[in-house]
Amino acid sequence: MNRPKKTRRAPGRSELEEEFARIHAQLESLARDLFLGRPHARDVVRSLPPFEASFKIGFSGRGEEREKEVRQLMRRLEAHIDDAILSHSAYVPGVVFSFLKNEACPEQGRPTTPREVFVGYSETGVPRFQPLLEFAIELSDPGVEELARDRGRVVTIASDREALVSKRLPGFKKSDRAYDLRGQIALGHFHGPGEGSQEKYAVTMQIVRTSTRSKSVRLSLNVVGLLPDGRFAEVLLLEDPDHPVTRLARATDRELGRINSELRGLAPGQRMERADEEAQGLLRDMAAGL
Repeated sequence: MNRPKKTRRAPGRSELEEEFARIHAQLESLARDLFLGRPHARDVVRSLPPFEASFKIGFSGRGEEREKEVRQLMRRLEAHIDDAILSHSAYVPGVVFSFLKNEACPEQGRPTTPREVFVGYSETGVPRFQPLLEFAIELSDPGVEELARDRGRVVTIASDREALVSKRLPGFKKSDRAYDLRGQIALGHFHGPGEGSQEKYAVTMQIVRTSTRSKSVRLSLNVVGLLPDGRFAEVLLLEDPDHPVTRLARATDRELGRINSELRGLAPGQRMERADEEAQGLLRDMAAGL
């Protein structure tokens, strides 16, 4: 006598949701393990943007394409992680990014004397610094006479992106998406620090655009310089609220907050172009601000 076959009870919706949630949590755990295995991962763990996964789910149960799908998914996930790590390490306050080192390298990205400002990249993407007076002479800038006479008036030299990055060879432009210097103003000379100090220094203020493959776009202000007492110029923002650089940085940061908030609300395809437009407006305002 044949026994009737037992029919498998189809799981209810709540059971399926619980199972999907378990699989989702397991995928997140696997992605985290993959992430933590990458170099410098722990430096960026708090700012890693989420990965939007896209892969095929078959219904035949045979899984012929499963291994191929898994490999493609892991490659995309690895690219997303590496891109986020590069973007995080690209912008370091007070340091200019090195395209030769492919990172913000303090040994290459800071001035070595107080009167130096950033003047552009070499052919191999190494940041170049030069005394502000020499930079003004090289550009035939109207501020040369003022700097030479040194009567205490602050001179502003504005430089656009093309003037700063155009000398790089093609092989040293690959990280432009992660770090894109949109322009800057070089300022000097300032006295101090210290009342009555005759020591002078210059400061470079840059607008930097950083972005990732996930279409996250952000503008940042980078203040670069070396003070006569050996500290770096970004300390002015913390310790000297009345310094012209601090006042200008404060006004610029307010605008950056507004701009970055608006960029997040735009469609991904519109963010880069809008960021570049806003950066140019900011640079004009900064140059006029002094």
